[in-house]
Amino acid sequence: DADSTVRISAADVLTQLDPKQAATVVPTLIASLKDKDEQARRSAAYVLGQLGPAAKDALPALQPLLKDDNAVVRQ
Repeated sequence: DADSTVRISAADVLTQLDPKQAATVVPTLIASLKDKDEQARRSAAYVLGQLGPAAKDALPALQPLLKDDNAVVRQ
C-alpha cells in the first residue's frame, strides 16, 4: 500500500500469525526492510523478530538495518 500507516498496521497484525503460516509473509517483510518510511522498516524488523526461527531467511536483509540512519530502526 502507498500509505505507510497501512503497511505498519499490517505488519503489526502479522505478529499474530501461526508460525506455520509465517514463512509465507517473510519475503514481503524482507522487502519492507528497504521501505523509505523508517516506521515501516522498524515494523518489518520487529515482526520478523517476533516470527523467530520462521524468519531466519531475513537475517542477511536485517544486518544493514544495524547501520540505518534512523535510531528507531536500529533498535
